Amino acid sequence: MTASGVNFHTGPGPGYAAKGLLYKGDTFVASCGVLKGPVEHRQAWMYAKLLHRSKSGLAAGTWGWVRDGFAVSKT
Repeated sequence: MTASGVNFHTGPGPGYAAKGLLYKGDTFVASCGVLKGPVEHRQAWMYAKLLHRSKSGLAAGTWGWVRDGFAVSKT
């Protein structure tokens, strides 16, 4: 994660409820992604599964949506 804490949403966009927060060091694997919004304000969202319990207490295996710009890829 690149921000100190970001919402882990129930759907791909800020209009969806947040399940909780993800913090730097929380790990997940992305399953797929989607682009949302008009071209000039388009945002990429990833559908992801937590690999470990998050620092905010979300259980390992929880699925949710996170904005692509907040994720750091590691291979």
